[in-house]
This record gives sequence, C-alpha cells and structure tokens, in this order.
Amino acid sequence: MPHRRAAALILCTTLSSAHPARAAWPSDPTRNLPVCTFAGDQELVQILADGHGGAWIAWGDGRVAFSQADIYVQKVLASGAVDPGWPADGLVMCSDLRQQLNGVMASDGSSGFVIAWTDPRTTSTNPNIYMHHVLAAGARDPAWQSTGLGVCTAAGEQFFRLMVPDGAGGILLAWEDDRTAAGDIYAAHVSGSGVIDPAWPVNGLVVCTAAAAQNVARIVGDGSGGAVIAWDDFRNSTTADVHARHLLAIGGVDATWPVNGQALCLAAGDQIIGGMLPDGSGGALLAWQDARARTTAR
Repeated sequence: MPHRRAAALILCTTLSSAHPARAAWPSDPTRNLPVCTFAGDQELVQILADGHGGAWIAWGDGRVAFSQADIYVQKVLASGAVDPGWPADGLVMCSDLRQQLNGVMASDGSSGFVIAWTDPRTTSTNPNIYMHHVLAAGARDPAWQSTGLGVCTAAGEQFFRLMVPDGAGGILLAWEDDRTAAGDIYAAHVSGSGVIDPAWPVNGLVVCTAAAAQNVARIVGDGSGGAVIAWDDFRNSTTADVHARHLLAIGGVDATWPVNGQALCLAAGDQIIGGMLPDGSGGALLAWQDARARTTAR
C-alpha cells in the first residue's frame, strides 16, 4: 500500500434529535471522537454495530510501518466514549510478519464479533484468509489460535471476503479465489469455538468454477445455518451477469439449484449487484445496477 501522511482514526455521530444516551458525543463538526491517535497511519476502516447503540471499529494500523501493518479493533460505547475496558488505541489481532489488512467483521450473535483479514504471513505475493474472535471484554478469544485461524491457506490469492453469522455462534465465509487461472468462488464454515467445520472441505467449498471470472458480491444467511451467495459473473461474455447459489449448513451446495449457480439476469450489458437481503423464507432479495439499455458495455 502506498504510504500516506499519518492520519488518526476519528469517529463522529449524526443525530436526528437529542438523545440522553448520546449526550457525550462531540457535537462540534470540527471536534470528533478520537478512536486511535497512535503514531503512523490508521486506514481501511470498517465499523459494525454492537447491538447496544455502540460499535466495533477495525482498521489497518501502520504504527510500526505500513509495510508491517497490523489489524487493530476498538469498541465505542453508545454514550460517545471509547470503552475504557479495551486497550487504549486498539486491540491488535495479529502482529505476524508482513501486512495484515482489510478486516471484515460480523457479529457472533452474542456480545462479541469475528473478524477476517487478508494475510501474507507465509508468502509475500499471495495473501490468504485468517480470522479471529473478539470477546465483549476487549480480548482475543483464548480458545482460538493466538494469531488467528487460517481459514484458507491454499495456493494463490484469496480476497474480497464476505461473512454472515450462522445463527449458532459461528460464521459462514465466502471469498474470491485465484488458485486457478480465473477467479472462482469458495466458502467455508467456522464454528464459534474457532474450528473449521469438518463437514466442509479443507481450504473451502467450491461454489462456482465456471469459465472466466466470478466476483464475490453479497452473502446472506438462509435462517437455517446456510447462506445464499450472489456474484457478478463473466462466463458468457465480457459483460457481467448476476448469478447466485445456495449453501447448506451441512457443508455442500444445494443440489436443487443449477450447477455453478442460478442465473438471475442475462440481459445485454453489465449487471452489477448493488445489495441483497434475506427474504425470511430461506431465499434472498437482490437489486443490481443494469446497463442493458446502453449501446456499449460499461
């Protein structure tokens, strides 16, 4: 990552009306809540609601050097203060060699969360996927591997991670994987105890291996421990179409869906997924940007 001028991590809240629980939040737009002001860059910020009016925040931290960036997390209370029970300037997830970046978070369904990141600790050119569980008290879960669970350490690069809770304290994780020539879609299931589900293949279940690239876009739970994954797919031409597939909690793809995914739109031009929601009946609702009316592809 190119080096940028050092920047502190700042958080602000927008209030539609006065609220006693948020009275401590700075109201001056030139003075926001400092989350981390340690030396070096704090970048690539993610935020996740904690279910109690506050939030967990994750970022890539270059306090040593950005070539050795690490993942840090912090909790901010609904009152507008950094949680005093957490380490000042953030809890480090992993301080292994090279850059740990691009943290993605999901609730554990209780009072903590899991975080997954790209990690090139074994090779500088092909980052893999690692994850950890953070407890409500502001500590890494001691039941998990201390520097993170290697969800996928296969050859090639794994990136664009997506996560959704499984409803039982675990996580379903999907990603784009270039262990073959074109990017394919893989997924894994991790239990709340920090173990990769043995019913699922090591280094991930292949979801789609159609020709050309598949770019991971969205994932939602199906309400039964599985998930629906949707992606932008280039198998038919140089333009993207929308496809989706259902993953079962037992560790396989739903055999009632087409192999390599159900085509949701094959109109001319690009279809690029914008959002997806569970429909409450095991399926999903999707919306996408559509260029079928254009004379040339975007």
